[in-house]
Amino acid sequence: YLFVMSEYTLSLDSPSSNLSTTGGKGHNLAVLSRDGNFPVPPGFVVTVAAYHAFIRESGALLQDINTALSKLRSGDNDTAGANTSSTAQLEEISDTIRAAFRKRSVSKKLRADIANRLSSIFPDKEVYLAVRSSGTCEDMPDASFAGQHDTYLNVNPTVDNVCKHVVDCFSSIFTSRAIAYRERN
Repeated sequence: YLFVMSEYTLSLDSPSSNLSTTGGKGHNLAVLSRDGNFPVPPGFVVTVAAYHAFIRESGALLQDINTALSKLRSGDNDTAGANTSSTAQLEEISDTIRAAFRKRSVSKKLRADIANRLSSIFPDKEVYLAVRSSGTCEDMPDASFAGQHDTYLNVNPTVDNVCKHVVDCFSSIFTSRAIAYRERN
């Protein structure tokens, strides 16, 4: 394997993968892929650095997130905290945040990295991909976000489509169930 590293993407089998750069699922797939004894399909990982850059470079996105989340703590409901926040309120907050994400696009650099990975790993456009979230807090001793973030299956491997699903995965840190879990823990 040729280990190609970018700030925003890593080869699935990259030795640079770790929990803080690729999240739990991404890192575990890298370990299995490097081992060579497991049938891990080819792929690449969009890094935590890409997520941070997306947030940083997306104008007022962080402000939109904080404004929406402030509704949990503002006392607008009868009692504070996600333990007693209504499901409807959590869904509304999640929908607001995720809509703010969808109004934005990945950077030209991340788009180019994704395009390069797709063309080199999947030159045959007859394949379909899984675009999955990989949280840095998955499977921790005192927290587990397993199943709380989104996965998209049978994704047509066009650059536009994969970039759209990457943004959807980025936003899935703000599903109602993930927001409630973070508020409780």
